Amino acid sequence: MDKEAGSSSRSRTTAARRSKGIATEPDADARGHVLVVEDSDAVAEAFRVLFEHMGRRVSVAPTVRAALAALVSDPPDLVLLDLTLPDGDGLIVARALQARTDPEKPVVVALTGHDDPENRERCLEAGCIAMLLKPVPARELMARVEEWLTARG
Repeated sequence: MDKEAGSSSRSRTTAARRSKGIATEPDADARGHVLVVEDSDAVAEAFRVLFEHMGRRVSVAPTVRAALAALVSDPPDLVLLDLTLPDGDGLIVARALQARTDPEKPVVVALTGHDDPENRERCLEAGCIAMLLKPVPARELMARVEEWLTARG
């Protein structure tokens, strides 16, 4: 990706957020925005604390519907996606992102408690770059998130 084009897009995103009254830190976009799609309040809060400790901005969506809305209203750099949500399969979110043609699509990582080859295949087909098995050790998750967001630019 062209660095200038990416930073220009981020600048437009920051300006759009500020024009909508959404608070942004001066370097919030540079550090990365993580959307946690998780219906368990306790798990979502644990992820929020972990990622904020890393200096990341965090949003939480507890349902497919809320996640799809968040993708439009406050585009993330990375989506951590639970597969089992109250209103449907979390991969609906991944497929919606996969169908987009914009170059600034977020990285999508699936989270599940079911480790089987069919699940992995479904995640990859839906556009996820990885599938992590719950519970994910905090150090591993922090390292992987850092790697994915750094690679994204």
